[in-house]
Amino acid sequence: MCRAAIDSVIARGFEFGAVDVLQDHAGDIIVAESSFPNYFPRVQNATGDDISGMMIDHLLGKREAILSG
Repeated sequence: MCRAAIDSVIARGFEFGAVDVLQDHAGDIIVAESSFPNYFPRVQNATGDDISGMMIDHLLGKREAILSG
């Protein structure tokens, strides 16, 4: 399921996105929507994943790459 979500965000040209995923009776994954911008704090609170921190780490990594390259 994660691979389908990641691939849908990449296909849209986003670095970050929200993805609505469905699963049919056969277990196949269907991506209903991928979007940016999105409201991620609800997911962050529900999962306990530090999405905000991951976004900042990603941006700092991009900054370092730009400054060193």
